[in-house]
Amino acid sequence: LEKTWRNADFILVMSVEPGLGGQRFLPQTPQRLADIRALVDNQIPLAVDGGINSTTIAAAAASGASIFIAGSAVLSQPDRVHALVALRDAAHAALNPDRNDNRAPSRVESDLPARPFMAA
Repeated sequence: LEKTWRNADFILVMSVEPGLGGQRFLPQTPQRLADIRALVDNQIPLAVDGGINSTTIAAAAASGASIFIAGSAVLSQPDRVHALVALRDAAHAALNPDRNDNRAPSRVESDLPARPFMAA
């Protein structure tokens, strides 16, 4: 990774054992993300895939991820828009602990880049 990351558009970190949906977030993932973030600084986005929910997304965001691939946490919900908004807000709250309402700003309110989400 040290020699090749500059040739990539983003780095994908698997936070489950690849293969089946609905797996648990691997506990070593936040440290792996933090280690990679330290290596690449903020020069490239980090994506995380697997076991993403409103708790694990906060740990992933606080550890340096900015792209979150959420499958079961979104697709298993009757209101998928609400599920995505809850995930976005959980990530935002982890990155902005001093904000009182813990609600992610809209594009109009924010001068930060939007946090992308992809649902598998």
